[in-house]
Amino acid sequence: VLFRSISRPQLVRARLELSVLYAGDALNRITFSQANILRPGCLAYRFDHVVAKMLMHELRFREQRHALATVRCLLRPGGKLFLWDLSLDFRTRRFISHVVRVKDALAGWPHLAANRHWATDGEWRRLLSHAGFVGVTKLHEMKYRLSTRARLAPELKGDEQTLHQWHCAIRNMVKRTAPAILRRAEYQDDG
Repeated sequence: VLFRSISRPQLVRARLELSVLYAGDALNRITFSQANILRPGCLAYRFDHVVAKMLMHELRFREQRHALATVRCLLRPGGKLFLWDLSLDFRTRRFISHVVRVKDALAGWPHLAANRHWATDGEWRRLLSHAGFVGVTKLHEMKYRLSTRARLAPELKGDEQTLHQWHCAIRNMVKRTAPAILRRAEYQDDG
């Protein structure tokens, strides 16, 4: 098993979490490596399965196309990609992306604020088809509840004032958003 991540902190987190799940030999068979899916190098590895968990939305649309094509090349014949990511509709994408972009800007991550792309269901199907994936099936759909308070320590460095700024920006966006979109996004202000 080879875990690849652009983010060194995610590798540290993966080691910690997997050490709880696996002990001894099982953990020793896992190789951790840092690489960039957009510049993977020689593509020497081939995999039966690739899991892309909450990765693709971190990339621009054209980078998503390239990344999925790279993943396709990394798979052995008959290999499978398990893609776990947001799939928004056009009505909610603008609202959700604005909420997250404001947080990214406040957190000091201008690159993420400017470059993330949340694909719609139709875009996912086109992206996957363009990369050569066939037999695309949605295995499971689950609700995601964004909690701003949960982002305080890991992303906003525990700064309550920054969290307050984010809340103000969200509430201003809510004033300009149709109630049907807020219902669809299951928006809730818990104070």
